Amino acid sequence: MWHKFATHLPQLTVQLVVATLPPNSTMEDDEAYWNPSPSGNFSLRTAYAYLNDTVSTLPRLPWSLVWKWIGPQRIKSFFWLLLNRGVLSNAERNRRHLTDVDRCHLCQVESESYFHLLRDCTAVKDIWLQIIPIRFQAFFFNPYISFVDWCFGNLKEDSQKCSVIEGTLKKGLLQPAGDTQLRAVFWSCPLQGFVKLNCDASITGALSSAFGGGLIRNSSGRWVGGFVSNLGQCSILRSKIWSIFHGLEYALSINARNILIEFNNAIAVDMINDVVLPSASCLSLVRQIRQLLNAFDSAHLSHIHREGNFVADSLSHHAYTFDPGVHYLSEPPDCIASWLFHDLVGVTYFR
Repeated sequence: MWHKFATHLPQLTVQLVVATLPPNSTMEDDEAYWNPSPSGNFSLRTAYAYLNDTVSTLPRLPWSLVWKWIGPQRIKSFFWLLLNRGVLSNAERNRRHLTDVDRCHLCQVESESYFHLLRDCTAVKDIWLQIIPIRFQAFFFNPYISFVDWCFGNLKEDSQKCSVIEGTLKKGLLQPAGDTQLRAVFWSCPLQGFVKLNCDASITGALSSAFGGGLIRNSSGRWVGGFVSNLGQCSILRSKIWSIFHGLEYALSINARNILIEFNNAIAVDMINDVVLPSASCLSLVRQIRQLLNAFDSAHLSHIHREGNFVADSLSHHAYTFDPGVHYLSEPPDCIASWLFHDLVGVTYFR
């Protein structure tokens, strides 16, 4: 179907349309969403920052907190550079027109802002959750605070704020490497009466074309069915959420009633499970997914590390060869045969 549009519209336009969720009478009403704010709520501070392209509206900054902070000189210098926008994260490089891509190179999900670099990236967030005492986490992960206020709030010598170095020492994370605890990661069969959906997505090409893939297996670990999708142009986070949406639609089409969903993007899982607020670009998709989950007798969505999701990852790369849209697979393609066997025999990774 989509190739018919290509004769009348630019390729980029077609790619954007493919990645857009069509209207649906069952969806909730539209809401106003202020994109410059992580919460979606309008504020004068974010409006001023957006218009002036600046990090903070504070006229004077208590720089003495940086230089009087008790800690290594290199960390003081690093904070000073951060507060002066001297650290070239991908978002900062994009702001200076040094690159066209502002995504984090570790998680490949969000823009690599200073907040993302230091706090919100999935590569570091789990570490912070182990370091920061629970009573301080509300302040530390506050999505409404400015970056400057957050930095100075953490540098203050105040028992009510989070001290990164003290927290690290208290948790014993500076112990010798030999004390590190390894975690086993592997794919496992669902319980009797359940099926398991694994899905993933990837982005490639100059147009940032997104591709998804997933599969459903039974309690014996055997293939039930799968899908691949050419998603057009969208962010990596949105493409990964699209893959969950298509996987759930497929599961309902084959009359699955009890389902476990495993996915290797913690942010997407938290959005769908209503742990964090969905971003504006993902809100309608997340709502649709929640409706699909309610259509099952039993459904549970959980995060799994990439090592336990290799088959879905391979399928998302296989989708490069397909036309735009979703394509269902009754039989597993040859490219994933080794990974299916890999999961069936329980190959384990440690991290």
